[in-house]
Amino acid sequence: MPQSGDKRKQLPYTTGHLLMERQLYRTFIAFGGNLGDPAATYAQAINYLAELLGPVVASSSLFGTRALTLNGEVQPNYQNGAFEMLLSIDPVKVLQQLLAVEKEFGRDRTNEPRWASRAIDLDLIFMGEQVRELSDLTLPHPECYKRDFVLVPLCEIAPQFKHPVLGETVTELERSLDARGCERWIYS
Repeated sequence: MPQSGDKRKQLPYTTGHLLMERQLYRTFIAFGGNLGDPAATYAQAINYLAELLGPVVASSSLFGTRALTLNGEVQPNYQNGAFEMLLSIDPVKVLQQLLAVEKEFGRDRTNEPRWASRAIDLDLIFMGEQVRELSDLTLPHPECYKRDFVLVPLCEIAPQFKHPVLGETVTELERSLDARGCERWIYS
C-alpha cells in the first residue's frame, strides 16, 4: 500500500503485494430516437448511465437525421447524438447496461423488427482501443465508420479519437464519407 507521503492514488484493490490499477477506457456511446421526446430521453439516458456505470465526460448536440429504414417504410425523423464516458468495466457489461436502459424506455430488441421506430437506441461504438468480436458484441461498432449520424456527433466531442482498426480519426472518417460513397442521413 502507498506509504504516507506517497503521491500515488489509493487504488481500490490489491493482489498479493502488487497494487493493481484499473484501466479507464474512453467509451463512446451513440444515441438515437424518433418517438416521444428524444431530447428528454437523451438527457435521461445519460443520467441513468452515469449512475450505473460512471462519469459522462462529454455529450454532443442532437442532430436531426432521416430515418434509415427497410423497404421504404415511412418513419418520423430521428435525433442522434453521442456521449463519452470513462469506464473500467468489461464491454459486455457495458452493453448489458445499455440494453437495460433501453428497456426502461420501453424498448425490447428481442421483439422488435430491425430499424423500427423507437424511443431510444444506444450503441457501444468504441471502448478505448479494444477490438472484440463476440456473439453479441463487436468493437468497434462494425458500421460506425459509414454513418454520418454517428461520426458527426463524435466529431463534436472527440474529433481526434482514432478508430482502433482503421487508424483514422473520427474527423478523417467523417470527411471521407462522400468519397467513399456513403449516404448522408443528417439534415440539420
